[in-house]
Amino acid sequence: MDDQQRARCGRAMKWLDSEDEILREIWKLRTPLKVSIARLPGRSERGVQMRADALGLPRRRQARGTSDTRPAFVALWAALKKKRGTRIELAARAGVSNQTAGAFIQHFRAQVRIVGWAPRKDGPHAPIYAAGAGEDKAKPPRKPRAEVYSDYWKRMKRERPDLAAARIARTTFKRLEREGKLARRDPLTIALYGPSSTFR
Repeated sequence: MDDQQRARCGRAMKWLDSEDEILREIWKLRTPLKVSIARLPGRSERGVQMRADALGLPRRRQARGTSDTRPAFVALWAALKKKRGTRIELAARAGVSNQTAGAFIQHFRAQVRIVGWAPRKDGPHAPIYAAGAGEDKAKPPRKPRAEVYSDYWKRMKRERPDLAAARIARTTFKRLEREGKLARRDPLTIALYGPSSTFR
């Protein structure tokens, strides 16, 4: 509850213009009201219905038997309303799986917007979502393949030097063999003395 809401405690909370705007937006959707009112903190379902009547909004058609009323979706709405975040961040704050968070975003895509893009170590940038409809922020251009590979290789040498050394040794061996700088041994010799090669 913010300072403005605290000031209104003890009496009927006066509706703000911003709340009326959100109400008109969710009233056009077929999402169950018990889910949508997560975007109106401090408002009850009955209070929202009474305000809609006061604004002269038409009778609302609501979908029945949908997955919108799942507790996970309600928790995700609350997490998103409190703070913007990526799909993984929202899932962690709401205590649900990443898959459920992805289904939530897909289902309510018209009611959320992309406000930024978070870089990741591996793969493309992750969209950062915020509650409320609006224009999505454009996705940053993809890095050139050579730059992606260079970043990956630097990270491997920094975080897993053992794997990096093994890969360098394997690549060097194949290059020398391809250039003819390693003596190729016949299968019988390998069977008798092992697969190791010697330089000419």
